[in-house]
Amino acid sequence: MLTQKILPPGFKIITPDAMLHLNRSGPKTDVSVLIEAGATCSTPYYTYLERELAKQVQVYSYDRAGLGWSECSKNPRDAKSIAKELCNLLEISGINEPLVLVGHSIASLYLRVFSNIFNKRIAAIILLDPSNPNQEKVLGYPTHTPEVRRVYRKTQWLAHLGLAGLINPLFTLDNPKISSLPEESKQQLSWIHKQAKTYITSEAEIAQFENSAKQALAVDDFGDLPLKVITGPDRTHDGDENLPIQRKRWMDLQTDVAGWSSCGEHTVIEEAGHMTLFTEKRHAQRVAKEILEFCKKHGFNL
Repeated sequence: MLTQKILPPGFKIITPDAMLHLNRSGPKTDVSVLIEAGATCSTPYYTYLERELAKQVQVYSYDRAGLGWSECSKNPRDAKSIAKELCNLLEISGINEPLVLVGHSIASLYLRVFSNIFNKRIAAIILLDPSNPNQEKVLGYPTHTPEVRRVYRKTQWLAHLGLAGLINPLFTLDNPKISSLPEESKQQLSWIHKQAKTYITSEAEIAQFENSAKQALAVDDFGDLPLKVITGPDRTHDGDENLPIQRKRWMDLQTDVAGWSSCGEHTVIEEAGHMTLFTEKRHAQRVAKEILEFCKKHGFNL
């Protein structure tokens, strides 16, 4: 049963695609930040980052269709569909100020497509440990193996049966990637990860990785938009990527993404990982500082 503690902050926005959850925090500023989550992720994962940024700038975060508190969409879970759904959300919500886009992981693919639709109102782009469309070729293995996708389908059915709170191979509160989050965020995530749609949508997005990558490569890069890539190279909990050769390849992929703009920069936070960049408070504070300083460097009034 839902309690007030796990109700979503923010608003429910009815769009042509689905009802989407949108949150707004921070003071009104000339330029706002919008956070685009990574695959399988929802707004509570970014609590620390949102709170730090909101001390100085207006921040929007939202759950893509089928994730978090948003309803599912009938559209494919590829970059083109997700970019168009974000455009609809912004239009219906009346968000018309310039935006600094902050995207995590697979969001790099979505935002590259989105920028070709919405580029006149994008002030800058910051990508957190971003996916690279060529990463499967460079790394030598699929981004998400068939076995991983089977686990998502298995967990979907556990959720349908009401068992995901007891048996869940994909989510535990003591996972070091999320255990440092605020208690409220962990309780919100605990509820979200009992919902079957979380796994239906997550599996659909990762199944579309190759297609989304092709869609991203088919459009222009970011041109001269200010771009900053922030990498968390620590793969202690992620298996093979912790090996020196795979770390080197991942860092090369990150540098390549920074080259999507003639104004691209690349910063590495050595002790942070793919998720702990924002789920550990100290790293989230560093990331927020990097974002705010980057914006001020480019003359944005925050």
